[in-house]
Amino acid sequence: MKISYKLPLLFISIFFFSSCIPDEDPVKPFDRGDVIINSLELGGKYTNQLYFSLKDNKVVKSNNFSVWDLALIHNEDAEAEQTYYFRLNYANFMRCKNYGQVNFDDVSKSELKVLTDNEWSYDIPNGNIDSTAIGKWWYEEDGQIKSKNDVYAIHIGANDVADDLGYALIRFKDPIDGKVSIEYKHFKKRIDSAVVTIEDIDLDKNHTFISLDEENYIHDLEPNKNDWDILFTKYTEIVYTDEGVPTWYGVVGVLINDYNTKANWILNDDFQSVDLSVLDSLELKSNRNAIGYEWKFFNLDERKYTVIPEFIYIVQSNSGYFYKLRFVGYVNSDGNPGSPSFEFKLL
Repeated sequence: MKISYKLPLLFISIFFFSSCIPDEDPVKPFDRGDVIINSLELGGKYTNQLYFSLKDNKVVKSNNFSVWDLALIHNEDAEAEQTYYFRLNYANFMRCKNYGQVNFDDVSKSELKVLTDNEWSYDIPNGNIDSTAIGKWWYEEDGQIKSKNDVYAIHIGANDVADDLGYALIRFKDPIDGKVSIEYKHFKKRIDSAVVTIEDIDLDKNHTFISLDEENYIHDLEPNKNDWDILFTKYTEIVYTDEGVPTWYGVVGVLINDYNTKANWILNDDFQSVDLSVLDSLELKSNRNAIGYEWKFFNLDERKYTVIPEFIYIVQSNSGYFYKLRFVGYVNSDGNPGSPSFEFKLL
């Protein structure tokens, strides 16, 4: 009896409410397109760093990974308090050691060559700026940014043909009008003292790249931060031995854009069935290595790389779109590794 009395009132309410809503054009379904397949070439020695746009399905910009040494991390917000964190070249397997307030002449190359792995510091690969190897080299006093005047030893790592790039010492100078200067000594290049000054910072990009080189020290390598999503590159990662010992190691994989980009993965053998509903139970992460390198492994029995297509990555671009992506190959037609093949689709 209760239902029979309430139903007419419900119908009347719905009719009255809907009659008050102005007519609207129906929302047209957004065409998500087909699955896109692409493959890239990092080079035989994994030489190239490739900035890739999912929206445009192309490499936006590329460079040899060994042309830079340090990267100043830009503030995302121009109005935020300026910070001065630097990254080491993660593709070169770079590392550093803080010697404190000493003179350059107090640190010798022979001393640096015998340092153990545990005495060096590396950038944590998740990209958090408070976990960089150099760290916060400045302090604030009376509203002014001052350098701590610490000397950092840098092992510059190796280039694309495995040549050791040697060692350098660096010391940051007090910033003047927001401009950062680095004094350095380069043992291999026989540079006893030189200064690099970053005159301009382009906030449309994530970094300013620097070489410890007197002739060509500022590099315009990165695309604008709105123009790319993922970076194919060598980088330095923490891997675990069979005994569970954490070890720093050079890997080849994918880093995501620092700017408003997130990713995470699921295991699913049906790529076609993955849709936006996966986000109901998946938290996307802003870690730079959220995609990483573990979508492949070296098969010791077959002596070749094997890709795991069941790893499906969900990527949120800085424009807010969601993509699903998986890797389907890593070896080119000549049998050489460093040629990732992948497919992706807008969700």
